[in-house]
Amino acid sequence: MTPSVWERGILVSSAADVNAGPVADFTMAVVLLAAKKCAQRAAAGRPSPHAGDTDGTVIGIVQPPASEGEWPPDCVPPRPTTGYLLHDPYATADQAARIGTELVDIHTLCTKSAIVTLHAPQLPETRIC
Repeated sequence: MTPSVWERGILVSSAADVNAGPVADFTMAVVLLAAKKCAQRAAAGRPSPHAGDTDGTVIGIVQPPASEGEWPPDCVPPRPTTGYLLHDPYATADQAARIGTELVDIHTLCTKSAIVTLHAPQLPETRIC
């Protein structure tokens, strides 16, 4: 946002705190649907109410540095056949383990993950290239 917004008297608000939980839930639901290859199955004419499991899919989560490693314990749904990798410049390995993820650097996350969900601004800590 530029100063011209304020100069024009435009009111600005944010519901980021209120929407954070529902957005995280929706994001993880879509990521798990992708891991189950639901869209591909439907396109191939094989829709199923039980579309299979995630079959060992590794999901990488890049979180915003503003989080400072603080995550609610239920933010990553437990899936016995899914691995989760986390890149958060401020999280510790213990904090990552508490939410069921493994803390890794950004290059490892991108190399080992079949799916990456990105929730970070472009900063030196989250930049790949």
